[in-house]
Amino acid sequence: MKIKDITPDWLKEVWLWRIPIEFDDDKLTDEAIQFYIDSAISRAELLLDISIRPKTVENETYDYRVEEWMGGYGYVQLNTRPAIEVISMDLNVITSIINIPKEWVQLKKKSAQVTLIPYYGTLASANIGNQLLLFMPLMATSTYIPQILRVSYTAGIGCDENAPDLLAQLIGMNATTGVLNVLGEIALGGQAALAGYSIGIDGLSQSVSTTASAENAAYGGRIRQMEREMTEVVKTLRQYYYGLSLVGA
Repeated sequence: MKIKDITPDWLKEVWLWRIPIEFDDDKLTDEAIQFYIDSAISRAELLLDISIRPKTVENETYDYRVEEWMGGYGYVQLNTRPAIEVISMDLNVITSIINIPKEWVQLKKKSAQVTLIPYYGTLASANIGNQLLLFMPLMATSTYIPQILRVSYTAGIGCDENAPDLLAQLIGMNATTGVLNVLGEIALGGQAALAGYSIGIDGLSQSVSTTASAENAAYGGRIRQMEREMTEVVKTLRQYYYGLSLVGA
């Protein structure tokens, strides 16, 4: 689903179904729920080390390593993934800036990997002239040139692009735990963490015990269940964006 479709109405319909959000004519507002959604998106970005909402990264620099270009195509692993679009890519030579034609740039959005496929069309040739051809011998004879590549790009997930459903699940569960932490404190007659109460009138008494306590609110069980699920979802999503980590023994 699209990130823009993760709204308070969606959260109430999918994750807060049958959970009362009104007490004594006082209602948890959509603005408050949106705050928890925004917080959940930010937390997901930190947990997964990705960018979800689009942001512009300007003039990020990269080193040239011959082993990454030996196949004949330029290769750059952008620092922030996923990526939506490469705005510009340059070779930052001491005496000048050589702009690489956008027609050459191929972007793998999920992994934020850039490769170059040079071709000599009329537009490309006009843009680049002979500068790159003069510089190619240096790249061909050097195994490493620091900070010579400069890339500006838009990171994140496009507004009209579908995000993995598992990512929407992580954001939804994260936002829901924040909402339930608030609602759980007032779910039992507006009393925070009420473990039980007694009513006595003219020698008659009634006692009610609940599962709530100072450390266990009304929705504590549901919150803990979602927290366990989120741990596994984070592992799966990190593999989706970064692949399996290989560790040598």
